[in-house]
Amino acid sequence: MGKEELDRGREEGLRRYRIIAPLLEEGMAESEKRPIRRLVCDREGISEKDVTPVRGRFQQGGLTT
Repeated sequence: MGKEELDRGREEGLRRYRIIAPLLEEGMAESEKRPIRRLVCDREGISEKDVTPVRGRFQQGGLTT
């Protein structure tokens, strides 16, 4: 894996993190996260089905592509 590929992967991971960051707040109930998730999805033009697995992977293993 070359440096350019690593850089692209890192950038993609950071982009994904910026999208889900508001949903990673600990202690926030799922009912509080729901409207935030909708706003994030509307803003980014993505579905909630796309956000949920990214959030789960980040919570399990940190920043991944």
